[in-house]
Amino acid sequence: MTLYAWTGVRLGLHSVNVAALLLGLFGDELHVTAKRLQLPEHTVLEAAVLAALLHDAGKAAKKFQKTILSGSPSFVCHEVLSAGLVHHVAKRLLARETREQEKILVIAASIAVLRHHHGLRNIAWCSEAISKGLVPALTPEEIQMIAKELEACLPSNRVSATLCQLAEKHTEIRPLTALRTVKQAARAISSPLLTITSSQLTGALSLADYLAASLLDGRRGDQEHLRSYAGQALRELEWKLEGDRDAAEALRELATREKETLRVLLGLQHREQLL
Repeated sequence: MTLYAWTGVRLGLHSVNVAALLLGLFGDELHVTAKRLQLPEHTVLEAAVLAALLHDAGKAAKKFQKTILSGSPSFVCHEVLSAGLVHHVAKRLLARETREQEKILVIAASIAVLRHHHGLRNIAWCSEAISKGLVPALTPEEIQMIAKELEACLPSNRVSATLCQLAEKHTEIRPLTALRTVKQAARAISSPLLTITSSQLTGALSLADYLAASLLDGRRGDQEHLRSYAGQALRELEWKLEGDRDAAEALRELATREKETLRVLLGLQHREQLL
């Protein structure tokens, strides 16, 4: 079964687009983060990519997917489920040691996903939505479907393999538990590095998500979006190109190039080399 991020927009393809843009647009910032945390650069890149690939994973809940078929997409606080799933996966993929810096990275990736729609709603609003039963749980079957969706769009990646392991262990992501887990994990770290890292990842993820939805997913015409925030964002990112259409094409070319980086970074063979 194909999963969707929006009407006519495949979840796996959107997620890969977001991850590719995040790497392409914010590689320098992520390099600085790695030096600040005193971690290998590939570890920080993995965290950023993991957050991007799973930022919309909560939309896989059957209740949300049904709204696609109805013609009125609605994914109320899906980011809570996504953050809970990221926390599970990040602990397995990133925390290869018990150093505080790696714990910070795991939590920062989870927070970035939890907050990537902060312009639309806040955590208090989502807490209320959860109490009203508006946010479903992610079942093991749905986690398995997310793994297959990502595998179809990014073959042989470690994120899909880890999701399969979670599904086999009958892991379920309950919204209230997910929210509490991320908040409690954040409170347990007193270092200002958590605030800095999570804020940076949140901003990068939010912008990459917006640009992917605006210019790569085909939801609307390029010109309409480039006259609004997407166009301003590209100008602030110093895209020195002639005309809005060229900027959109440059963004597509960037995403295409960085998809190869994703394949190398998340490939199962790469993981064996690191170990």
